[in-house]
Amino acid sequence: MSIYYICSRYRGSKEQVAEYIKYAKSLTRETLIYGHCAIAPHLYITACLDDSDLEERQLGLEAALEILKRCDAVVVGQRFGISKGMAAEIAEAKRLKIPVLYRD
Repeated sequence: MSIYYICSRYRGSKEQVAEYIKYAKSLTRETLIYGHCAIAPHLYITACLDDSDLEERQLGLEAALEILKRCDAVVVGQRFGISKGMAAEIAEAKRLKIPVLYRD
């Protein structure tokens, strides 16, 4: 089973974050239904670290990039645009020659 990294927006207002989480879950579900192992680090790392604390946010971003290195593909949910953090994940995937699949 291939491992797919789910990349989508997270930061924003309380209402935006709720929409972003819903969207990330739908991307994760779609990936799982297509028979791949899906991992969405931003859904659980932010539950363990304080995303508003710059040091903890950086730690979370670094951990997510380590996970990305072990994945077979990256699914980019671009419905709400590409954030700075997403752009870094996409760049790292391309550098590592990991396929990047875009979704709306």
